[in-house]
Amino acid sequence: MKYLLSISLVLNLSLLMGQSKKELRQSISDLNMQKTVLESQINKKDSLISNISLKLKTTEEQLAKAELDVHNLGESFSEATLENMNLTSELKELNKTIEKLKSGNTSKLVHLDYNNPINGFNVSIIWRPEIKFGEHLQGPGIISFEHPDKEKNFSIAHQYISILEKDVPFIKVDESSGVVQLLENKATLSYDKSSTSKSNPFLIDEVPFFFKNIDFSNFNDEELVLLEVGKGTRSRNSFKVFDLEYQHPKELKHSPFNELQSSSEINYSKRTISNYFDIGYCANVYEVYGFEKVSEYSEFLQLRFIIKEERGNYGRCYWNTYKVGDRKLTFVRKSVSN
Repeated sequence: MKYLLSISLVLNLSLLMGQSKKELRQSISDLNMQKTVLESQINKKDSLISNISLKLKTTEEQLAKAELDVHNLGESFSEATLENMNLTSELKELNKTIEKLKSGNTSKLVHLDYNNPINGFNVSIIWRPEIKFGEHLQGPGIISFEHPDKEKNFSIAHQYISILEKDVPFIKVDESSGVVQLLENKATLSYDKSSTSKSNPFLIDEVPFFFKNIDFSNFNDEELVLLEVGKGTRSRNSFKVFDLEYQHPKELKHSPFNELQSSSEINYSKRTISNYFDIGYCANVYEVYGFEKVSEYSEFLQLRFIIKEERGNYGRCYWNTYKVGDRKLTFVRKSVSN
């Protein structure tokens, strides 16, 4: 009897163990399935998060571009307003100069034509030479530029047209009185383009105007530059720069273009313009303008460095270079002044 009971117990235990192993395998199988489902859900969530992050990045870029578009739109409106103001100013200057030329003795007016095209323009000048300044004769007038494309035609009023005396031998000046005498009222001149090939255009004084890339915008688009002999500080030559990409030439009246003199320097490789101000002994200043990238989409020509001549120990003069930024000057280096 005990033996039968033992056999029965062993059989029952075996059945239970067999059943437990089966249930265990089923449980493991269920867990693996749950694991697979969870992993799939996790992968989906990771993919969703990645997509959301990508969309956020795209949205941020779109917002940045939208902000830039708004900024550019505002600038476009400002530029349009400024262009209209500039056009009105230029027309007033032109009319003023015409009236000035008409009001004086018209027999003192000279009509000059250049016999060779200049940057695609046929150029003529109506001019009243009034004074001699060094090797130049100077006076107010109007310079007209005619192009095969009639829409590009324009005229510029210039109060200080300066032409080398040797180029207009028919104009005589009494050295004692300064009175200008005209032997002819009409002449044809030849424009010497080789005189405008100097690496530093602010040293050009052989022609009354020239075309040169001054604002670094596009080397195929040159600005019109007018020479003003002796009108800068300490009788230096000064210059006026006009952007020709508008319907009417737009004078660049902001720094550094409104302070260009024969002491200014331009560096095309570094894209910098330096203006020199001689304030006095051991107090002179260079302002260096260069491009600074403001964003991925734009950069601006702005004041980057100030090089100041300052007095050090024992009265010795030094050139101290300061970087301009965050509304403050940061010292960069010192060098001995010549």
